Amino acid sequence: MTSIEWLYYNIGNEFLGLFFAFKLGWLIIFTALLGWINHRAWKEFLLVVALLIAGIVMTLMGIDTSRLAGWAFPALLFSWKFISKDQNPLRKNILKFAILANLLIPPLYVGLNRIDLPAGLYSLIIHWFS
Repeated sequence: MTSIEWLYYNIGNEFLGLFFAFKLGWLIIFTALLGWINHRAWKEFLLVVALLIAGIVMTLMGIDTSRLAGWAFPALLFSWKFISKDQNPLRKNILKFAILANLLIPPLYVGLNRIDLPAGLYSLIIHWFS
């Protein structure tokens, strides 16, 4: 299948893979985007949007969310830096929540034809409970 055909039949896996690429890091990015809008910091806003678009387009073309979404990782870093320096307590609390919650969300590999929970701590916990 071409990447477009794969996307047509597996669009849910693509969105799942994009979510698990950053887990709740997306919350940090969207919080920072709203902060830049409030501060009218259009240059930073457009930079992060461009980084996100580039990473997502590469992911859609290459169908590899675990690696290609990493091209959008600088967007997460810029967002984290902005929120950590921001004086808004709500944005700082969202940042803290997203960081802590990311530790609880297990990693997930969304491949071309399967979804795998990688070996490690989370798989040991799941096998221990089952």
